[in-house]
Amino acid sequence: MSEEQKKDECKPSEESCGCQAQPEKTESSCGCQGQTDNDQPSEGVLPPPDFPFLASSLYVQGMMSLGLMPGSLNKDAQMEVKLDRAQHTIDTLDMLREKTSGNLTAEESQLLEGMLHQLRMAYVQVQGEQGKG
Repeated sequence: MSEEQKKDECKPSEESCGCQAQPEKTESSCGCQGQTDNDQPSEGVLPPPDFPFLASSLYVQGMMSLGLMPGSLNKDAQMEVKLDRAQHTIDTLDMLREKTSGNLTAEESQLLEGMLHQLRMAYVQVQGEQGKG
């Protein structure tokens, strides 16, 4: 098969790769010439996969489990309190803090400690409110 034929080829099983057979693009992970994986259209721009993003994702999950943040984009969705999930998220963040001890920047460590503190205080508050109701 000639180089030109390879550039224009996209097997049916690889159509989901977004291949548009553009020779000026580099090869994507599917093996087709066309769009690279990074050129794929997305619904929004994702932040880089770094420690603050990971910690923030867990923090938001904890706040949603405490019913302090909506877990859905639906305006009418009720915020549910799930204390067991909130505790699990807090425990996961605490484990992450222990396992990364000495390997974080001062800013990352401060961010993680702050998130843990806020989640723990919110947990105690919500738990108290659950006991009253």
